[in-house]
Amino acid sequence: MFDSRHEAAERELARHDALLQRFAGWEIEAEAPLFDTGAATLFDFAGAAGHGGDARFYYVIPFTPQRALVELVALGGEAHEEELARYVERTAGGARFRVVRRERGASLLTCAPFARRLGRRVLAIGVAGGLLKPSTGYAFTRIVDDAALIVRSLETAGHPFARPPRGLPYRFFDAVFLRLLAAQPSRIEPVLTALFTRNPVDRVLRFLDERASLADVLAIVASLPKLPFLRALAGWLGTRLGLVPPARQLRA
Repeated sequence: MFDSRHEAAERELARHDALLQRFAGWEIEAEAPLFDTGAATLFDFAGAAGHGGDARFYYVIPFTPQRALVELVALGGEAHEEELARYVERTAGGARFRVVRRERGASLLTCAPFARRLGRRVLAIGVAGGLLKPSTGYAFTRIVDDAALIVRSLETAGHPFARPPRGLPYRFFDAVFLRLLAAQPSRIEPVLTALFTRNPVDRVLRFLDERASLADVLAIVASLPKLPFLRALAGWLGTRLGLVPPARQLRA
């Protein structure tokens, strides 16, 4: 049995860093061509002023020259649809458009452990199985990869539980980056700016997909600002040792 219910993902977070990532999105269709289908905007901080120390940014994902998904992501705060509306108006530049679809939701970013085996014949999958990447909130490719591992386990072992554990280095990277975001969400802009301006995009994507080579990892570590991550590492170690409380951004 496979269990993907969100109730199965609820965990005691008292000893772990945690950050609530909220989002609101509009899929819009314009009367005139507005978008370059060969380019997507992934992290637009312009005009996305934070509130009370949180951070926010926009995505623009074009489907056609006239149709795109525009998404507001807020780390630690609320994703207000009024802000999204103003950004869409600026993006449209006076062109007429209609909202085809709306979406909103929230993802809990945490390195708290998630049990995969919930019973003799029960496996937690998806978000309930801890497949949401703690540092980014991305889950789709991880869920696809996990499904392939489950199939392989069923074929070779006759059950879905014979899957290799996640790599320790990436668990460590996620934990330190999440600590940085949960303690200081506003630090995400200079960190991501350094990440994307000092590295080729394919290297960054390999790293985010946890498929980077050692050379990729070393190059990315060298490209990032050191002091914020050293502070985050010290805070994470302090929490692990029970010396300091976890960093959390869970407020509305």
